[in-house]
Amino acid sequence: MKKHTINRIVFASLLALALPTTALATSSSPRDRIKIQVVWGDLNIDSAPGAAMLYTRVERAAEKACGVASLTELGSVKRVHDAKECFDYMVEKAVKQIDSDELSKIHAS
Repeated sequence: MKKHTINRIVFASLLALALPTTALATSSSPRDRIKIQVVWGDLNIDSAPGAAMLYTRVERAAEKACGVASLTELGSVKRVHDAKECFDYMVEKAVKQIDSDELSKIHAS
């Protein structure tokens, strides 16, 4: 699979051990063939610090899955735009799926 192919499936795990609580952001548009998996069983997401750490993990997973990079690395403004759009979409979907008030506050700020 090529690095910048939109139709790739990417699983990004942020911890070496799979913990029982995970989020998987998906839906039915073409970009939704990209999936992110974020583990947060080690966090208290009802607290501001725990939700902040989870949000960082969601962002990192979305960056990896969507290929967010600079114009120099991606080679065209369209690719940068598409990667940013994918990133924003994946973060939004993950936040909605996790359904945490604290995480939603961080995402809205």
